[in-house]
Amino acid sequence: MMAQEMSAHPLAAGTWQHDLSTLKVAGEIGSFSRGAVNRYDQDGYNVSVQLEDTETQTIATIYVFRSGRPNVGVWADRAASVMLSNPALGKADMEQIIRGAFTPPNAAGADSGYRVVAGINGEGFRSTGAAIYNHDGWLLKIRMSSRTLSPQGLDETLMSIIAKIDMDAAKQPAPAFVQIEDCTQQLKTRKNAKINRYDMVGTILVGAAVGAAREAVRGSAAEAKETWCRDPSSKWEYGVYRADESEKSYLIAFGDAGVSAEASNVNFSGLVKPSRGYMLSVSDGVTEEVYPILNRLPKPAQIAELLGKLSPISTFDVRPGAAGEQTIVIPSGK
Repeated sequence: MMAQEMSAHPLAAGTWQHDLSTLKVAGEIGSFSRGAVNRYDQDGYNVSVQLEDTETQTIATIYVFRSGRPNVGVWADRAASVMLSNPALGKADMEQIIRGAFTPPNAAGADSGYRVVAGINGEGFRSTGAAIYNHDGWLLKIRMSSRTLSPQGLDETLMSIIAKIDMDAAKQPAPAFVQIEDCTQQLKTRKNAKINRYDMVGTILVGAAVGAAREAVRGSAAEAKETWCRDPSSKWEYGVYRADESEKSYLIAFGDAGVSAEASNVNFSGLVKPSRGYMLSVSDGVTEEVYPILNRLPKPAQIAELLGKLSPISTFDVRPGAAGEQTIVIPSGK
């Protein structure tokens, strides 16, 4: 899995701008003062900005990051799961839940965002919340927790901060938010997957062909119409999601910061033998890595084990404007 590093950068007075996404954060936003910027990668494709209102003892963080699948439904589901299970905040009061779609600023798309706010039973915070939306392929997540505000008060404050977020107008407004529901049946993966073994030439041929396989899985007109569901194998650490309850593919979203893996059916007929298998790829929205082809759909619990043992056979630069530039990894040895 792709590692993330973090470095903190204290800020001087004035407006800070994230040039890659056009996000601009003033030194003061309403009653909140801006704090430091945290960068989680070398080039600044995953950053956060801290905010604080000392009078109400409320803290907030604006995250802006990329994802291989910037699906708001998936990442809202992950953000809510992580937030409501965070022991550092205290136990969430499920009877004080406020949730629903909202319209983000800067022409990002009508009703395309989603937020969840909850009361907290504990000695520290009284309420907490998270909101997320897509702005031209950038995911913006706003986390907020308060020691004094009620859930209703935090929801109003959260929405007021979001309304003041400043970015260039979106060129492609996101579609309306669609709630992720449970799949009707659990994915059937009875055995662990094994690697399809090819010689060096076969591995190079497969590495060169996975670009076309990626395009077949993603970027089609049908993708926009997919309905995603949450597989029962999902856990706090990761969520498992299936498009149209597919039995041949799934997405596994790690944590809530945009890193995901996909397992999908591929066919290299006429190119190599065995020609059928399953492609495993991992993306953080900046780089996508494709791993050796598997003989069957892997169990979700097997993914982390596989990623810890395998090296990618092909990588793609999926940053904005990179046009999917591909690097084929030449295997060593026989």
